[in-house]
Amino acid sequence: MAALSQIVVTAAHGGVSPGSVPVGGGAAVVQQLLRVWGATQHTELTLLGLGEDFAAPGVRYQQVPIPWPPGRGPRDLVRLNELQYGRLCRHFERAVTAWILAQRRPGLVVLANDLSEGPDFAALAAAGVPVVTLWHVDVVDYFARFYLGGLDPARLTRLHRRLPAVDRLLPELLRLVFSKQAAALATGRRQIVPSAAMREVITRCYPAAARRVEVVPWGAWEHPTEPAAVASAAAQLRQQYDLRDGEVRLLTLSRLSPEKGLERLLAALACGAARAELPPNVRLLIAGEAAFMQGQRYVARLRRQAAALPCRVDFVGYAAGPQKAALWQLADLYVFPSRHESYGLTLAEALRAGLPVVSTAPVAAGLIPPGGGLAVAADPARGVPRRLWAALAPLLSAPQRLPAMAARAQAAGARLDFGLAAQRVYDICRQAAEE
Repeated sequence: MAALSQIVVTAAHGGVSPGSVPVGGGAAVVQQLLRVWGATQHTELTLLGLGEDFAAPGVRYQQVPIPWPPGRGPRDLVRLNELQYGRLCRHFERAVTAWILAQRRPGLVVLANDLSEGPDFAALAAAGVPVVTLWHVDVVDYFARFYLGGLDPARLTRLHRRLPAVDRLLPELLRLVFSKQAAALATGRRQIVPSAAMREVITRCYPAAARRVEVVPWGAWEHPTEPAAVASAAAQLRQQYDLRDGEVRLLTLSRLSPEKGLERLLAALACGAARAELPPNVRLLIAGEAAFMQGQRYVARLRRQAAALPCRVDFVGYAAGPQKAALWQLADLYVFPSRHESYGLTLAEALRAGLPVVSTAPVAAGLIPPGGGLAVAADPARGVPRRLWAALAPLLSAPQRLPAMAARAQAAGARLDFGLAAQRVYDICRQAAEE
């Protein structure tokens, strides 16, 4: 037991700017966490990552050298295939574990950002190094949903525990999914998840770890942008995509990959068109680009669906900084059709920006305020596109309702304070050092 003196954060996407590469919400969260801590805490902070640089007052950045596939580098992290990604995770695991063991001292706590990209949890525990893990994806649950046709993750984890000898026979990628997640839960001091729904799945799969799983919702934070730059970006978007007065603009903003469920939104609009219920002034702006496994194939599918719709759909590419702020201003309604989400960072951002939200994400009900949007609940008797269209139709046919909803959304978004989450995570790290 020792007082907290140093936090070492391991994040493979550390040093890769979320403003230029679509590395996802996990990267944005950990970098914002370090910026807040650097300004408010007096603990030594070190970030271990693969990117070229990370600059924040009070934070030391250490780039971790690993072998990359030919022609690839840190900015290609989101473009690796499954095999390449698995090898990268193991290289990063070995490198950061060796660095931590060489630097360990009393009061050091490791904050692992994500699981597959984390250090060797068992080796650090054996050396007495306390580890706290930030969960952005439950990798077993994700793998079961998108690679195994929706099998129950609890059944898979029970099978994995009962047949330990099978683990040695699994391909490397599956060991990253099952063995590494199990090791994190078995040896870590604390597991931090951003939603109660995520905690429920984890504790159902690993009942013995329930008392060490803490729920810390991320909230949202301000992204400083110059008003003149935002106005310029808005004008450019209006011109480039011929945005006109009188339109009802729907916006999605995420990486373009299957778990985001964008094909369900396009199918919902097709449903409305088939029923002659889709107003002619509806526009859809899809912000984001292909990222991670299956991304390119998924985008091709989305473009085929969009081309068949009678309303206009524009793929506006990856948006950050002034362009992202301009999109919040130009949109009338944010649609978040995700099928797998740990928290929903862009959903929180949309509320903070004053956009009403319609979402199919399981976590949406805990974020969307009454009157500020709609959480589309699961209903096995009806398909998701039909249920999503049923939620959208009355809003699109009576868009005069949207401004009042926007005011309620903005009021709720203003209460989503990332600073509270940052303090709670810091307190958990301090407790882990003192145990």
